[in-house]
Amino acid sequence: TIIGHSERRSLLNEKELEISKKFKIVMNSSISPILCVGESLEERKAGSTEDVLTKQINSAFNEIDFTLYNNKTILIAYEPVWSIGTGIAADIDIITDNINLIKNIIKNYNLNNCNLYILYGGSVNENNAKSILSNNNLDGFLIGSASLDPNVFASIINQI
Repeated sequence: TIIGHSERRSLLNEKELEISKKFKIVMNSSISPILCVGESLEERKAGSTEDVLTKQINSAFNEIDFTLYNNKTILIAYEPVWSIGTGIAADIDIITDNINLIKNIIKNYNLNNCNLYILYGGSVNENNAKSILSNNNLDGFLIGSASLDPNVFASIINQI
Protein backbone atom coordinates (compact mmCIF):
# COMPACT_ATOMS: atom_id res chain seq x y z
CA THR A 1 0.00 0.00 0.00
CA ILE A 2 1.18 3.51 -0.78
CA ILE A 3 1.99 5.71 2.21
CA GLY A 4 2.98 9.37 2.08
CA HIS A 5 2.12 10.05 -1.55
CA SER A 6 2.67 13.68 -2.47
CA GLU A 7 -1.01 14.23 -3.25
CA ARG A 8 -2.02 13.14 0.26
CA ARG A 9 0.76 15.29 1.71
CA SER A 10 -0.32 18.37 -0.24
CA LEU A 11 -4.06 18.02 -0.84
CA LEU A 12 -4.97 16.45 2.50
CA ASN A 13 -2.20 18.14 4.50
CA GLU A 14 -0.95 14.75 5.70
CA LYS A 15 2.01 15.27 8.04
CA GLU A 16 5.00 13.11 8.96
CA LEU A 17 3.41 11.97 12.22
CA GLU A 18 0.37 10.57 10.38
CA ILE A 19 2.58 8.93 7.77
CA SER A 20 4.74 7.41 10.51
CA LYS A 21 1.68 5.93 12.21
CA LYS A 22 0.42 4.47 8.93
CA PHE A 23 3.84 3.04 8.15
CA LYS A 24 3.95 1.32 11.54
CA ILE A 25 0.46 -0.13 11.06
CA VAL A 26 1.39 -1.52 7.65
CA MET A 27 4.67 -2.92 8.96
CA ASN A 28 2.59 -4.89 11.48
CA SER A 29 0.38 -6.32 8.75
CA SER A 30 0.87 -8.72 5.87
CA ILE A 31 0.86 -5.76 3.44
CA SER A 32 4.08 -4.33 2.00
CA PRO A 33 4.49 -0.58 2.49
CA ILE A 34 5.48 1.71 -0.37
CA LEU A 35 6.82 4.83 1.31
CA CYS A 36 6.80 7.80 -1.06
CA VAL A 37 9.42 10.47 -0.52
CA GLY A 38 10.36 13.50 -2.56
CA GLU A 39 10.99 17.20 -2.60
CA SER A 40 8.98 20.05 -4.07
CA LEU A 41 10.44 22.39 -6.68
CA GLU A 42 10.88 25.08 -4.03
CA GLU A 43 12.72 22.67 -1.75
CA ARG A 44 14.93 21.55 -4.63
CA LYS A 45 15.76 25.12 -5.62
CA ALA A 46 16.56 25.92 -1.98
CA GLY A 47 19.02 23.02 -1.88
CA SER A 48 17.11 21.20 0.84
CA THR A 49 16.46 17.88 -0.95
CA GLU A 50 18.73 15.99 1.46
CA ASP A 51 16.98 17.47 4.50
CA VAL A 52 13.53 16.68 3.08
CA LEU A 53 14.33 13.07 2.20
CA THR A 54 16.09 12.49 5.51
CA LYS A 55 13.13 13.85 7.47
CA GLN A 56 10.60 11.84 5.47
CA ILE A 57 12.47 8.54 5.80
CA ASN A 58 13.54 9.00 9.42
CA SER A 59 10.05 9.92 10.56
CA ALA A 60 8.70 6.66 9.14
CA PHE A 61 11.63 4.42 10.13
CA ASN A 62 12.49 5.78 13.60
CA GLU A 63 9.60 4.08 15.36
CA ILE A 64 10.16 0.67 13.77
CA ASP A 65 12.00 -2.20 15.43
CA PHE A 66 13.11 -4.00 12.28
CA THR A 67 14.36 -6.98 14.30
CA LEU A 68 10.70 -7.96 14.68
CA TYR A 69 10.35 -8.57 10.94
CA ASN A 70 11.72 -11.38 8.86
CA ASN A 71 11.53 -11.16 5.07
CA LYS A 72 9.18 -8.17 5.17
CA THR A 73 9.20 -6.32 1.85
CA ILE A 74 9.60 -2.55 2.10
CA LEU A 75 9.55 -0.29 -0.91
CA ILE A 76 10.64 3.33 -1.02
CA ALA A 77 9.53 5.35 -4.01
CA TYR A 78 11.54 8.47 -4.78
CA GLU A 79 9.03 10.80 -6.40
CA PRO A 80 10.27 14.33 -6.91
CA VAL A 81 7.05 16.28 -6.41
CA TRP A 82 8.06 18.74 -9.12
CA SER A 83 7.98 15.99 -11.76
CA ILE A 84 4.78 14.14 -10.83
CA GLY A 85 2.22 14.58 -13.58
CA THR A 86 4.21 17.31 -15.29
CA GLY A 87 5.72 15.14 -18.00
CA ILE A 88 9.16 16.27 -16.78
CA ALA A 89 11.10 13.38 -15.31
CA ALA A 90 14.18 14.05 -13.25
CA ASP A 91 17.36 13.47 -15.24
CA ILE A 92 19.52 10.44 -14.57
CA ASP A 93 22.03 12.39 -12.46
CA ILE A 94 19.31 13.72 -10.14
CA ILE A 95 17.74 10.27 -9.82
CA THR A 96 21.12 8.63 -9.17
CA ASP A 97 22.13 11.21 -6.58
CA ASN A 98 18.85 10.92 -4.69
CA ILE A 99 18.69 7.13 -4.83
CA ASN A 100 22.21 7.08 -3.37
CA LEU A 101 21.11 9.59 -0.73
CA ILE A 102 18.13 7.39 0.20
CA LYS A 103 20.40 4.35 0.49
CA ASN A 104 22.79 6.30 2.72
CA ILE A 105 19.93 7.37 4.99
CA ILE A 106 18.72 3.78 5.26
CA LYS A 107 22.22 2.54 6.19
CA ASN A 108 21.52 4.06 9.61
CA TYR A 109 18.95 1.34 10.24
CA ASN A 110 19.46 -2.35 10.83
CA LEU A 111 16.76 -3.66 8.53
CA ASN A 112 17.40 -7.18 9.80
CA ASN A 113 16.12 -9.54 7.13
CA CYS A 114 13.77 -7.09 5.43
CA ASN A 115 13.78 -6.88 1.66
CA LEU A 116 14.23 -3.26 0.62
CA TYR A 117 13.52 -2.02 -2.91
CA ILE A 118 14.01 1.50 -4.23
CA LEU A 119 11.62 2.71 -6.92
CA TYR A 120 11.42 5.86 -9.00
CA GLY A 121 8.14 7.59 -9.75
CA GLY A 122 7.75 10.90 -11.49
CA SER A 123 6.54 11.18 -15.07
CA VAL A 124 7.82 7.75 -16.09
CA ASN A 125 6.62 6.98 -19.59
CA GLU A 126 7.39 4.83 -22.62
CA ASN A 127 9.96 7.37 -23.85
CA ASN A 128 12.13 7.56 -20.72
CA ALA A 129 11.63 4.29 -18.82
CA LYS A 130 14.57 2.44 -20.37
CA SER A 131 17.06 5.24 -19.75
CA ILE A 132 15.84 5.80 -16.18
CA LEU A 133 16.07 2.09 -15.42
CA SER A 134 19.65 2.05 -16.68
CA ASN A 135 20.44 3.39 -13.20
CA ASN A 136 21.86 0.28 -11.52
CA ASN A 137 20.78 1.46 -8.06
CA LEU A 138 17.10 1.44 -9.02
CA ASP A 139 14.85 -1.58 -8.50
CA GLY A 140 11.82 -0.46 -10.48
CA PHE A 141 9.11 2.15 -10.93
CA LEU A 142 5.99 3.46 -9.28
CA ILE A 143 4.08 4.44 -12.40
CA GLY A 144 1.24 6.92 -12.25
CA SER A 145 -0.70 8.26 -15.23
CA ALA A 146 1.28 6.20 -17.76
CA SER A 147 -0.29 3.09 -16.20
CA LEU A 148 -3.77 4.26 -17.21
CA ASP A 149 -3.18 3.60 -20.91
CA PRO A 150 -2.66 -0.14 -21.48
CA ASN A 151 -0.55 0.43 -24.61
CA VAL A 152 1.77 2.89 -22.88
CA PHE A 153 2.02 0.66 -19.82
CA ALA A 154 2.79 -2.40 -22.00
CA SER A 155 5.48 -0.41 -23.79
CA ILE A 156 7.12 0.43 -20.46
CA ILE A 157 6.95 -3.18 -19.33
CA ASN A 158 8.44 -4.40 -22.60
CA GLN A 159 11.43 -2.11 -22.10
CA ILE A 160 12.34 -3.75 -18.83
